[in-house]
Amino acid sequence: MSAWLPITINILGLLVVVFFSTLVYYFSQSRKNSKRIFERDIPAYSKMKRSVEVAVETGNRMHLSLGYGGLIGPQAAISFSSLKILEKTSPHALLSENPAIISCGDPSLNISAHDVLETTARNIELDAKLEINQNQLTGLSPFSFAVGALQLTSDRKTSVNILSGSFDSESALMLDSAERSEHSTIAGSANLIALAVFFSGTIDPIIGEELFAAGGYFDPDSKQVSGMAAEDIFRWVIIGIILMGTLLNIIGGL
Repeated sequence: MSAWLPITINILGLLVVVFFSTLVYYFSQSRKNSKRIFERDIPAYSKMKRSVEVAVETGNRMHLSLGYGGLIGPQAAISFSSLKILEKTSPHALLSENPAIISCGDPSLNISAHDVLETTARNIELDAKLEINQNQLTGLSPFSFAVGALQLTSDRKTSVNILSGSFDSESALMLDSAERSEHSTIAGSANLIALAVFFSGTIDPIIGEELFAAGGYFDPDSKQVSGMAAEDIFRWVIIGIILMGTLLNIIGGL
């Protein structure tokens, strides 16, 4: 019995991969046939789009804070998702009379953000050069990063603050600064402490895995949408298996 266990586990793992790949392929074909395959709404992304558009129309600035997480280690995934938000919002935000400004607390993230801004500037054929202070490394520790970003969250030229990435309890300072300046704020993180702060200080914060879906929500035609739809189906399958197992366990105990 024990000799067959590793083989059984490997077969189950292979079946899971095949099932998930099949779902992704199916949704990819549906997307090519112009079928809408992803319906779940995340209010924060709709608000983010509108806030950036309003900032551009009124000549104000978008401040996007990417957190203090780096591109190596457990915080890398959330940092890359935040860079995706920068990539999707910067084409509009750079066209404002007061172009977007970025803050972060990690050197590698700072360099990557600058590269995203430069790439966007080339793609939209921006005439003006990027200002040296548009991408700021405000501190190398969570607290110093937050304190250094306070002047950006409260700047009178800023109309929307977007906090997306690795944050902790120090994010309360940034939210308080933005609220005192009466700026619109959208915030999201995978850190539980930061989420507790965001729930108390913002409306409809972006929760954990919703940050990883940023690319799909900003670009409904991207390949990421197929994976997101497959993940949702797979999640319900797992929930069904858990409920069925629980029910069978209860019946067996009667």
